[in-house]
Amino acid sequence: MKRNLIQNVKVLPGGVDTPVDRKGFLSAIVGANVTEAGELSISVEHCDTEDGTFEPVGDQFVLVGLVPVMKTVKVNGSDEIVFADAWKPIAVETGDIANIDVDLVGCRQFVKFISTGTAEADFAVALGDADFMPA
Repeated sequence: MKRNLIQNVKVLPGGVDTPVDRKGFLSAIVGANVTEAGELSISVEHCDTEDGTFEPVGDQFVLVGLVPVMKTVKVNGSDEIVFADAWKPIAVETGDIANIDVDLVGCRQFVKFISTGTAEADFAVALGDADFMPA
Protein backbone atom coordinates (compact mmCIF):
# COMPACT_ATOMS: atom_id res chain seq x y z
CA MET A 1 0.00 0.00 0.00
CA LYS A 2 1.42 3.37 -0.99
CA ARG A 3 1.20 6.37 1.32
CA ASN A 4 1.22 9.82 -0.25
CA LEU A 5 3.05 11.65 2.54
CA ILE A 6 5.95 9.23 2.85
CA GLN A 7 8.85 10.38 0.63
CA ASN A 8 6.60 12.98 -1.03
CA VAL A 9 6.91 15.88 1.39
CA LYS A 10 9.73 17.68 3.14
CA VAL A 11 8.94 19.48 6.40
CA LEU A 12 11.26 22.19 7.70
CA PRO A 13 10.81 23.52 11.24
CA GLY A 14 11.42 27.24 10.99
CA GLY A 15 11.97 27.57 7.25
CA VAL A 16 11.09 31.27 7.22
CA ASP A 17 13.62 34.02 6.40
CA THR A 18 16.18 31.42 5.24
CA PRO A 19 16.79 29.93 1.78
CA VAL A 20 14.84 26.74 1.09
CA ASP A 21 15.87 24.35 -1.69
CA ARG A 22 12.57 23.53 -3.39
CA LYS A 23 14.10 21.27 -6.07
CA GLY A 24 11.65 18.50 -6.83
CA PHE A 25 8.66 20.17 -5.15
CA LEU A 26 5.88 22.21 -6.75
CA SER A 27 4.08 23.65 -3.73
CA ALA A 28 4.50 24.57 -0.09
CA ILE A 29 2.52 25.35 3.01
CA VAL A 30 3.85 27.91 5.47
CA GLY A 31 2.35 27.10 8.86
CA ALA A 32 2.30 29.66 11.64
CA ASN A 33 1.59 29.08 15.32
CA VAL A 34 0.83 32.63 16.47
CA THR A 35 2.60 33.64 19.68
CA GLU A 36 1.68 37.34 19.58
CA ALA A 37 -1.45 38.81 17.98
CA GLY A 38 -1.22 41.12 14.98
CA GLU A 39 -1.36 40.90 11.21
CA LEU A 40 0.18 37.87 9.50
CA SER A 41 1.51 38.06 5.97
CA ILE A 42 4.19 36.27 3.97
CA SER A 43 6.16 37.37 0.94
CA VAL A 44 8.08 35.03 -1.35
CA GLU A 45 11.49 35.65 -2.95
CA HIS A 46 13.53 33.35 -5.18
CA CYS A 47 17.04 32.87 -6.58
CA ASP A 48 19.03 30.38 -8.65
CA THR A 49 21.61 29.87 -5.89
CA GLU A 50 21.36 29.57 -2.12
CA ASP A 51 23.73 32.47 -1.45
CA GLY A 52 22.73 34.71 -4.38
CA THR A 53 20.59 37.83 -4.50
CA PHE A 54 16.96 36.95 -3.85
CA GLU A 55 14.26 38.82 -5.77
CA PRO A 56 10.52 39.05 -5.10
CA VAL A 57 8.50 36.52 -7.09
CA GLY A 58 6.64 38.46 -9.79
CA ASP A 59 3.78 35.99 -10.16
CA GLN A 60 0.80 37.48 -8.34
CA PHE A 61 -0.66 33.99 -7.89
CA VAL A 62 2.33 32.46 -6.08
CA LEU A 63 0.65 32.99 -2.74
CA VAL A 64 -2.35 30.77 -2.85
CA GLY A 65 -3.44 31.48 -6.42
CA LEU A 66 -7.17 30.81 -6.53
CA VAL A 67 -7.21 29.07 -3.15
CA PRO A 68 -7.66 31.63 -0.37
CA VAL A 69 -5.39 31.95 2.64
CA MET A 70 -6.86 29.94 5.48
CA LYS A 71 -6.60 30.34 9.18
CA THR A 72 -8.28 27.99 11.61
CA VAL A 73 -9.65 29.68 14.70
CA LYS A 74 -11.74 28.49 17.62
CA VAL A 75 -15.27 29.88 17.49
CA ASN A 76 -17.68 28.87 20.26
CA GLY A 77 -15.46 25.91 21.07
CA SER A 78 -15.24 24.49 17.55
CA ASP A 79 -12.92 25.03 14.60
CA GLU A 80 -13.95 27.50 11.94
CA ILE A 81 -11.95 28.22 8.81
CA VAL A 82 -11.63 31.89 7.92
CA PHE A 83 -10.59 32.93 4.40
CA ALA A 84 -8.67 36.07 3.50
CA ASP A 85 -7.28 37.79 0.40
CA ALA A 86 -3.86 36.34 -0.46
CA TRP A 87 -2.17 39.73 -0.79
CA LYS A 88 -3.57 41.32 2.35
CA PRO A 89 -2.44 40.51 5.88
CA ILE A 90 -4.80 38.42 7.97
CA ALA A 91 -5.60 39.41 11.53
CA VAL A 92 -4.56 36.68 13.96
CA GLU A 93 -4.79 36.25 17.70
CA THR A 94 -2.37 34.57 20.07
CA GLY A 95 -2.87 30.80 19.80
CA ASP A 96 -4.23 30.86 16.23
CA ILE A 97 -2.77 28.43 13.72
CA ALA A 98 -2.60 29.74 10.15
CA ASN A 99 -1.65 27.84 6.99
CA ILE A 100 -0.65 29.79 3.90
CA ASP A 101 -0.65 27.82 0.64
CA VAL A 102 2.11 28.64 -1.86
CA ASP A 103 2.30 27.59 -5.53
CA LEU A 104 5.99 27.19 -6.42
CA VAL A 105 5.54 26.40 -10.12
CA GLY A 106 7.68 28.89 -12.00
CA CYS A 107 9.87 29.75 -9.01
CA ARG A 108 13.61 29.31 -9.13
CA GLN A 109 15.33 26.52 -7.18
CA PHE A 110 15.80 28.44 -3.92
CA VAL A 111 12.95 30.33 -2.26
CA LYS A 112 12.63 32.45 0.87
CA PHE A 113 9.38 32.86 2.75
CA ILE A 114 9.53 36.14 4.64
CA SER A 115 7.25 37.09 7.49
CA THR A 116 6.17 40.66 6.72
CA GLY A 117 3.36 41.21 9.21
CA THR A 118 3.26 42.49 12.78
CA ALA A 119 2.24 39.15 14.34
CA GLU A 120 4.87 36.98 16.01
CA ALA A 121 4.74 33.26 15.24
CA ASP A 122 6.64 30.00 15.25
CA PHE A 123 6.83 28.83 11.63
CA ALA A 124 7.24 25.57 9.77
CA VAL A 125 7.40 25.03 6.02
CA ALA A 126 6.18 21.87 4.29
CA LEU A 127 7.19 21.29 0.68
CA GLY A 128 4.88 19.01 -1.31
CA ASP A 129 3.79 17.85 -4.74
CA ALA A 130 7.02 15.98 -5.37
CA ASP A 131 7.83 15.71 -9.06
CA PHE A 132 8.39 11.96 -8.71
CA MET A 133 6.38 9.40 -6.81
CA PRO A 134 8.17 6.48 -5.17
CA ALA A 135 7.00 3.02 -6.21
